[in-house]
Amino acid sequence: MAMYIGLGIAGVPWFNGLSGGVATIAGPTGGYLIGFILAALFLGYVVDKYAKARSFRSLLGLMLLADFILMFGPGLIQLHLWSNLIGKGTISFYQLLPLGLLPFITGDIIKVVAAAGAAWALLPKNNLVLNENK
Repeated sequence: MAMYIGLGIAGVPWFNGLSGGVATIAGPTGGYLIGFILAALFLGYVVDKYAKARSFRSLLGLMLLADFILMFGPGLIQLHLWSNLIGKGTISFYQLLPLGLLPFITGDIIKVVAAAGAAWALLPKNNLVLNENK
């Protein structure tokens, strides 16, 4: 995720609307991109460290947490700051919810269920320990 964001900042046009560059991170959706990195770090760490987190229910819960807290949190904060500093007029945080969260809930839940199912099917169910003495 960090390479994806880094290359996008460098100018590779693969963000929404085939955009790229520093302005994308500084713009209204930049917080969501930062949230992608936070969510990937969190999920990678927990799933790698704790084999019990690899059940479908655990993966679903962790991914919902990562999606709605770690991705939408920074996204809504930056959208709020951008709207009040750059946008026209002052907007409350609660006025942002219909703009930056509510339209995406259904699609995100569908994607999280699909991702949890794929991760559950593909991840090893226990921690593999390599014994160098063998």
